[in-house]
Amino acid sequence: MIKEVVFLLSICTLIAQVLSSPIVRSKDDIDVTISILGNKEIEKSGRKVFVTGVWNWINVTLNENVSTLNITIYKGETPPPKRSRDNFYGWSYDDGWKAIENYDGFGYIDTVNSIRIGNKFCFRVTTDNFLRNDSENWTLSVEYNGNEYMIPILMEKPTGGLGVSGGITVRVEPFQTVTAYGEHYFTTINNGNLPLTINVSYDKLNDRITTSNINRILLPDEKLQHKIEIRTQAWRPGIMRIGGTITGIVPDEIIPVFNVSHPTIQLNTAFSFPLPDLITIIVGHSDYELEEIEEGNVTFQHKKEVEMYKNEEKNITSMLCGSGNVTLSIQVKNLSVLGVWLNGKDVENYSNIEIELDPLREDKIEIKVKPLQGVKYAEITYFLSRGNETYTYKTSIIIKEKIEEKKEEKKENILPKLLVGIGLIISLLYILMVYLRGRRT
Repeated sequence: MIKEVVFLLSICTLIAQVLSSPIVRSKDDIDVTISILGNKEIEKSGRKVFVTGVWNWINVTLNENVSTLNITIYKGETPPPKRSRDNFYGWSYDDGWKAIENYDGFGYIDTVNSIRIGNKFCFRVTTDNFLRNDSENWTLSVEYNGNEYMIPILMEKPTGGLGVSGGITVRVEPFQTVTAYGEHYFTTINNGNLPLTINVSYDKLNDRITTSNINRILLPDEKLQHKIEIRTQAWRPGIMRIGGTITGIVPDEIIPVFNVSHPTIQLNTAFSFPLPDLITIIVGHSDYELEEIEEGNVTFQHKKEVEMYKNEEKNITSMLCGSGNVTLSIQVKNLSVLGVWLNGKDVENYSNIEIELDPLREDKIEIKVKPLQGVKYAEITYFLSRGNETYTYKTSIIIKEKIEEKKEEKKENILPKLLVGIGLIISLLYILMVYLRGRRT
């Protein structure tokens, strides 16, 4: 008899536990997202990420109307028996927003900006920046109308991370004032878990460079491509390298301040990424090699390679710019030199050309050449002397056979002649017939 009573009491206790326990709902009945700004979620190893110490949005969307909804987050897989900042936070909506658990008077919920839109409940909440390790496994639980929905989440320390890749080259013709656009782009990458506002500054020409996609918020795991335009001056030939510093700043609005002197988050809110050669400006003529001497005090531009046909005569140009005096000597291989000119004036001895440079102009050297018979390769060598130093540059010349276009032979149209011939035959036959008839008569 006693056994039967104990059994019945056990059954009753089990039934009471089942009736009092919330019903676990499937994900088809509810949608939960966690983000800091916008709808950008972070997921790692199948867990949604909640970043400690900053404002997070926990958005709960239901398939039914409810008046009361509770959400809790706790360390591990079961609620802790003793609650603390290190293991439990909870909030509820019941015609208003409030904390389930307060710590020193702080509920860690933004009751002003949390919002309900129909069956969507948007909790703006945070926690202490309590993690000793980089992350911990926690559980998020949503309870409403006797139902419960649980998902595993990952609590992470706030970390800012900024990466930059790529670089930009700008090509400009000498002594021209234009708006030039960079080739390619550089890319900023947010490899942390906090949103960053991106900005960039340059160590030269900062007021002349316009960069796209700055002062924009870059969310975690996102990339931004940045192009530039630059308002040039009348620059002399040369290469300018411009360093840049890309800065990512954590937006103030995501940092909770419950006490003015003690924000919940303690970390650097600005991250800088310096690049010494972010932009390279090449001031020179298109399709010319640009050589710098004495750190750009003198520049020499020449063709790296030229194509010519057999028996062709061609002018090949090079240019000098800078300050002071230089001596230029030209040697040729497998070529006949038909003339040399410096700034349009004849040069008699092209093995020793003395040039007084001016940084405000380019000195142009032209050499007219013709390939020697039977050669397939030729070369022009420039020896540029300044002080005790001599610099050597070459232009390679590829000699090609000129392929003559075959002229199509026009087929003569014999139809007109054929018609004329037939007409003559008919006429002769007619005359003959008339003559024969006349004789018979």
